[in-house]
Amino acid sequence: MNLDTALQLLPEITDVECIPLETNDASLIADIDKVLYCNKTFYVFDKVGKKVLLFDRQGNFLKSIHKIGQGPGEYTEPCDMDVDGEGNIYLADWATQSIIMYRSGDENNYEVNRIGAYFLDFAVVGNSVYLGLVYQEGEARQNLVVWSKEKEKTMVLKNNLLLEGNKLPYRAKHYIFRSDDKVYYYERFNSYIYRLEEGKADSCISFSSKKIPTEEEVKLWAQSDPEEQIQKSFQYIADVSACYETDDCIFIVFQSIPASYGMIDKKSGMKYYVSSKDVASIPAMGVCAIAEQSFVSYFNPADKKAEKVLHAISDTKKVEKLRALPEDANPVLLLFKFKNRE
Repeated sequence: MNLDTALQLLPEITDVECIPLETNDASLIADIDKVLYCNKTFYVFDKVGKKVLLFDRQGNFLKSIHKIGQGPGEYTEPCDMDVDGEGNIYLADWATQSIIMYRSGDENNYEVNRIGAYFLDFAVVGNSVYLGLVYQEGEARQNLVVWSKEKEKTMVLKNNLLLEGNKLPYRAKHYIFRSDDKVYYYERFNSYIYRLEEGKADSCISFSSKKIPTEEEVKLWAQSDPEEQIQKSFQYIADVSACYETDDCIFIVFQSIPASYGMIDKKSGMKYYVSSKDVASIPAMGVCAIAEQSFVSYFNPADKKAEKVLHAISDTKKVEKLRALPEDANPVLLLFKFKNRE
């Protein structure tokens, strides 16, 4: 994908569905850090609230995992979440450098895996645990590490060759992205997206652009003063913050200013690249998950830009219900697809 030439409008959005997440005292969400969909259940990681909340396909609240403390099966600084096909929930605790598995989502039935390293995000793939941005001596020294659950050992897949980049703000919450059983990874300031499987990382998507900084540009960018760093942010694509795949297409969110979207139509082979400001019906954060072959985004009822999203919904009764939600209600999940172009 050449991001300097593939500039055209995305296909029309279709099959738009809004799912308000139930709001009550037990289900309040402070901030959505991550969403996963598995077994007809939405798993929402609230990093600020330090909990995982489970909602059914209609948005009804089911239960939560909220075990803050230093006792057995408890955590103090959760930094990421994952879910496997059996409904086991994994929570990474930064403070204890461990990953806690809650079997079938039962907070009283758990297993603690001591990783022995600080890391930003992770994904469980078979008997391997992929760790993204692993820290040593206060710096992200490795970009990608795989930890074997059987051997309880780690193997470095990618060292961080641009330590200067640690000084630049992270524009993405995560760099590991799960689309059902497919897991993808992006390495900062590079032009490849990798597929993670069988303890390996294989490049599967490449893109090029004059806005992707070279190693020398990253070093100069990191050495500039804070005001100049902000100015340079307008010149570069700093991160990829999403890469999700359905049977029809792959959707990528590039963190530039403004953010931009890339899409690969798997059937026609066509490629698209547009600014987020040109796609009013997708919230600016882009995509955060897939559910039943739909891309998942979300918006807050209090967001003034939500009105543009509602215009993509044809059912007027549903739109009125969404407009009637109080400003302090939980976020609304937005599911959508892209209309196929012949």
